[in-house]
Amino acid sequence: MKDYILNLFDYHDQANAKVIDVLYPENSAISDYAYKMFRHIVMAHHIWSHRILKLPFDYEFWAELDKNQIEALIQKNKIELKQILDQVNLDDPISFTNLQGETYTMKLIDILSHVSHHYAYHRGQIARAIREAGIDPPKTDLMLFRR
Repeated sequence: MKDYILNLFDYHDQANAKVIDVLYPENSAISDYAYKMFRHIVMAHHIWSHRILKLPFDYEFWAELDKNQIEALIQKNKIELKQILDQVNLDDPISFTNLQGETYTMKLIDILSHVSHHYAYHRGQIARAIREAGIDPPKTDLMLFRR
């Protein structure tokens, strides 16, 4: 199952790279919303990893990261996911405090499933914003990567 998780997140990394290729260099025709949501999905992964690893966040949640910072954070997320999977069992409970200061406990597999779905959900919104700018969005469906 850990190999499945690594492969799933490798797909997200590849899909995110395709989105980066469309978003950067920045295009004024593409709404700020697309850039904000892209930073958001990469940052959310970072925050979940750091909650699990009990580390401080590297940036404020809505920090305006540039392309190089985003790419570096994607690589860091990849490394930290491997650390998490080496240190924690998928059924282990993880206690965390959300950004509102509320404390919860969830299984690692549920957190990682959430992060995966979160990526896909917001990439769909980003694709719509790109299409509204008159640009063909990258094709990032999982099935296309698995063929």
